[in-house]
Amino acid sequence: VSYGDFEKAKEGFKLLQKFQREDGKIMHELPTSIHVIGVENWEKEYPYYFAAADSTPLYLIALDYYLKCSNDTEFIKQSKESVVKAFCYLLKTDRDGDGLIDNKEGHGWVEGGFLAEGQIREGHTTLYLASLWIESLESAKSLFEFLGESELSKRCEELSSKISLEQFWSNKGYFYHRKLPDGSFGGERTVMGAIPLLFGQVNDNTALEELKLLNSKQITTPWGCRIVSNSDKGYNESGYHEGTVWPLFTGWSALANYRYGEYQNGHSLTLKNLRLVEDWGLGYAQEVINGDRHEPIGCPHQCWSSSMAVLPALKGIAGIEVNERNKTIIWSPYFPSSWNFLKVKNVRSGDSFFNLTILRDETGIRMYPEGDVENYTLIFNPILQADPVPGDRGSFNYLSIGGERTIHPHSYR
Repeated sequence: VSYGDFEKAKEGFKLLQKFQREDGKIMHELPTSIHVIGVENWEKEYPYYFAAADSTPLYLIALDYYLKCSNDTEFIKQSKESVVKAFCYLLKTDRDGDGLIDNKEGHGWVEGGFLAEGQIREGHTTLYLASLWIESLESAKSLFEFLGESELSKRCEELSSKISLEQFWSNKGYFYHRKLPDGSFGGERTVMGAIPLLFGQVNDNTALEELKLLNSKQITTPWGCRIVSNSDKGYNESGYHEGTVWPLFTGWSALANYRYGEYQNGHSLTLKNLRLVEDWGLGYAQEVINGDRHEPIGCPHQCWSSSMAVLPALKGIAGIEVNERNKTIIWSPYFPSSWNFLKVKNVRSGDSFFNLTILRDETGIRMYPEGDVENYTLIFNPILQADPVPGDRGSFNYLSIGGERTIHPHSYR
């Protein structure tokens, strides 16, 4: 959706809806051999079909974002039953009545090792899942308003008003990762505070305190962000959930930094992910990396790693936000002092395409929009960098997204 392939996104939504469970839960994964195994056998005999707790809230968030960018109203109308089922399923997963959906329904790929102690079987929740729930309530509210479901829209608003992430704040300068069944919290310092930040769910002061941890050497390495602080007693540099660097988390942290004005840190983290494609499998982004050494772990081609190279480039560096529903394009690019120009090609909103270019010379900075701009409100709000990014391994003086060249570095190392 972010780079405008609405047709492919709709195919993905249709697949999720086809295999949506009767109670509304969205699947975690689907094997290519599903028609040989059989859906019923797959659900009974294999643990991963509906193993995730985060897939259903993410589905609602993504579907609302698709509507905003594409204005594909007919498909959303066709998806009404699926949306209602997904929302009603999530309501049932708050087993302890604290207003938060629970991990008892599955994992979010961020719980494992010592981070899973006293967790899924007992039905606690994580900051990650709580943040997704809040965002999915906003998305469901928007979808229900469009679909004419006023009572369900009001229900979303009522639920959202009763939830606060302040309960996860440690008053030690970071968010707790997990809430235990007895109401206490695990004290680990993790990268998970990036999630409520990238959604803009906390106040500026809290966000900036959390970013001090995220941008510190405890979490951030020269090649990305660890899941757990390296000063935590449970830290394990090669443990999948205990200390490795995930490009997924690096991207989250980059977006969190951009959201709260830490542009240089966001830029530096984005470049870390973009450069992964030259480190091991050429053109591919590694699944995870050792927390202490620049060594690959896991598979060499991971979709979430690749997506978190692209998304911060689009939302952070290029700063593109489209809203086809109200015919608005917001362009807030981060423009480093070493760049002479930035060109973003084939920006899509609905069925319209745009090219956006910034040029810098001795006379100043100019912006050139091309395409069907007269039918849109274009808000241009560039963020100009005065100094080079600290610790940056090089600078890009050409970035073209959507054209023949994707990234052309002026200097790499």
